[in-house]
Amino acid sequence: MANAIDLNQGLVWDNPNYSIHLPFEFTLLDKKINSLTLNANKGAVLNNHNLDIEIDLFTVDICDGSLNSTTDNVNDDGGVSVISYKVDDRVDGEHSLVIEWKKVALNRDVDRGYYLNFQVWFYEKDQKIEFRFGPTNIPIDEMAMIQLIPGILQTSAVNKQDKKGCLLGNTANNPELYYYHSDLHPGIKRFVGIPKPGTVYTFSPKSADASMERNLADANQLIVRQNISENEIYIDNKSNKTVSYQIIDLQGKVVLKGESSNARILINLAQLNNGMYILNSQQDSKTKNKRILKL
Repeated sequence: MANAIDLNQGLVWDNPNYSIHLPFEFTLLDKKINSLTLNANKGAVLNNHNLDIEIDLFTVDICDGSLNSTTDNVNDDGGVSVISYKVDDRVDGEHSLVIEWKKVALNRDVDRGYYLNFQVWFYEKDQKIEFRFGPTNIPIDEMAMIQLIPGILQTSAVNKQDKKGCLLGNTANNPELYYYHSDLHPGIKRFVGIPKPGTVYTFSPKSADASMERNLADANQLIVRQNISENEIYIDNKSNKTVSYQIIDLQGKVVLKGESSNARILINLAQLNNGMYILNSQQDSKTKNKRILKL
């Protein structure tokens, strides 16, 4: 990631504790977020300064790829896994904060040379968060043994065990977004596997109240996912009702359109020029707009 601020500065790390200032106003689950702390004891997990918001990107213990538990080389030179961030000024005037974990290792498999790449994006204008996943060399059969709890949670100030928010469950190939509350839904649905390179998950929960459960139930009928590396968009159409869609450029011109009632609708972006677009999808009386990027 060009022009980024390197947090570990070339040092070997394990369970680091870094703080990142959020350079614009951001509201998440009714809370104003001014700064973020990397809670690496749990993997790639971010907390706000009051520790009542938890952003769970990758909830498996990770470390620097050159960590040596025998010699205890933490904070020595020679780190190969970079944790960095930067503020990005986008072409449409929107600011974003990007935090990247590059070639990080699973602590339990550090000697096997496996690595992962992932990012979390915070968007100022839309007040949304994206989890983005990049290349990995972990074998497919090994991926199936990894269980995550990705999502965004709010913790009670009175009882730290009382949490509510939105999480992803099921599998990386067929994720399910659901509302979680520790009092009402004590069982967490584990998320099995690692998303394919180019996968992007988008969250925009402004509130953590009970209405989120109803909103997510509606949203789950039509879920849009993009595989940037393959220039493809998938619309998961759980209701199997007809979906009309349009790809619109930033000048407002419709460059691609169609409709389908398939359970999974594939849209190929190969014929489009590189740049930012809007995917407008409609089903019944509901309309959904999502920014997409063609590389």
